[in-house]
Amino acid sequence: MKRRRSGHWPKPLGWVAPMGIALIVTAADVGARTFAGPQEPREPGGIRCEACHGELEFLRQQTPTFARARSLLVRSSDLRGSAHDSLTCVSCHGSFDRVPHPPPEERASSTCASCHEAEHAAWAGSVHASGEEAVCSDCHGVHDVLSVATLAEAAGTARMSAACAQCHDISRLPATDPHVDAVACSSCHGGHGIEPLTGAAHAEVASSPETCGGCHDAVLATWRSDVHGRAFLDGVGTEPEGEESPPGCATCHGVHPTRGVEGRDGQRAMVDVCSSCHEEYAESFADSYHGRASQLGLERAATCAACHTPHGILPAAEAASSVSEANVLATCRSCHAGAGEGFTAFQPHANHHDRERYPQVFWSFWLMTGLLVSTFFAFGMHTLLWLIRLGIEGSRPRHPTPASRKEESP
Repeated sequence: MKRRRSGHWPKPLGWVAPMGIALIVTAADVGARTFAGPQEPREPGGIRCEACHGELEFLRQQTPTFARARSLLVRSSDLRGSAHDSLTCVSCHGSFDRVPHPPPEERASSTCASCHEAEHAAWAGSVHASGEEAVCSDCHGVHDVLSVATLAEAAGTARMSAACAQCHDISRLPATDPHVDAVACSSCHGGHGIEPLTGAAHAEVASSPETCGGCHDAVLATWRSDVHGRAFLDGVGTEPEGEESPPGCATCHGVHPTRGVEGRDGQRAMVDVCSSCHEEYAESFADSYHGRASQLGLERAATCAACHTPHGILPAAEAASSVSEANVLATCRSCHAGAGEGFTAFQPHANHHDRERYPQVFWSFWLMTGLLVSTFFAFGMHTLLWLIRLGIEGSRPRHPTPASRKEESP
């Protein structure tokens, strides 16, 4: 078929001929580079490999599906900036240095374990290795593997957490979690040696102090000496899972999501957490001025941590306690600057039902309750008798008065 004088191909071959020329040129380039003898790629990322694997249309001609062609499409730009930027294609795909490539049974490509032996050994004993539920490429990708330095940045943290969320979507952190986009999943759960939670929530509680202490070291040091830390360190590993287990970080702050403590909502949430164990004090706190003001949303209202501190909680009998006789006035003055010695006589957790510990509050409560009941009873009886009298008066026949008699006379 001859070309037209206009220089264009006939319409039936308008797109076939240019593509055919491109394929011929590509094939010639591949053949020239491949059969000229063994040679390494001239640039990181493999220019020679990219002659085929950088052309989607060429790969489509050689594969049964478009999805398979897309999976084989690798350009040098995919490796640029990755942790493997300095490697060439044959560094990992060693048996693919000739065309056509050898059959699967003759291929001997390197694996991640070839270079990362320690990481592979840790992964082999993890929960992810059981049944190969997650392999290296599932988390790190294939060609766009991030470097260790990039993983420590915000972009790397977000990407790795997103990779975990692909399988663990139920544990995805909400936007309100203080750790979202700031702490990677691997920071708490480990990078490669992730172990299963054999004891469900109790296992999370048992490991939470050391895990959280990796970032919150100052808080961990304070917590170790308070009542919660002492109970935890004395009973960890011996207490079964349940409400009586010693409290760890996850007991109060949760896991997924972590409860924030900032703002009024965060403070109220922590009051609810304290109340789940300290029910007696929770009831008396709710009846106090602090508790009622907090429930009404007063920003300055004191909550549990305001008086007892968040992590240095000690019994009032110990001198170092924030509510001991030596320190309680200073604690009150943190909110009430003008508080005097008499201010400390206030009993924030006084129980009006406990006559032995709080006799004054007990008798005052019953005195005021008796006075209130007797007053309402007296007024109630007065009202009842008044209504009875009105009923009696209304049922009697009315006698005409002298004035009405004169009006009735002719």
